[in-house]
Amino acid sequence: MKEMPESKGTISKNTHKEKVYSEKQYVELEKELVLFKEKTYENLQQYKRLFEILEEETKKKQIVEKQLTSSQETISQLETKIIQLENKNKKTERELQALKNSKLGRLTKKYWAFRKRRTYRKSVVQGVNS
Repeated sequence: MKEMPESKGTISKNTHKEKVYSEKQYVELEKELVLFKEKTYENLQQYKRLFEILEEETKKKQIVEKQLTSSQETISQLETKIIQLENKNKKTERELQALKNSKLGRLTKKYWAFRKRRTYRKSVVQGVNS
């Protein structure tokens, strides 16, 4: 009989050579595999813990950023309030200065000084009598 040439549809023989291990080598390879699996498991546990720590730190960072934003808003509001109060104080000082420089203002100042001296004298006299 004639041998038929191999066609594209037929499967060629496996030319791949498989390694054959002795029982001792097989046991050593099993030990290496077990060690590799243990090491891999340990690494995965470490990565898991690292990711947990990263999540915790991210949450802490977000909380701090919210607090910072809130503090910055409060500072901004307080700065605005300070500016308003400084302007009000300047206006009041100008009005007081204008009042002091007027004739009625000078007379009022003298009257307040007189009442202050009189109140002081009464308190000193009462303190002596006590």
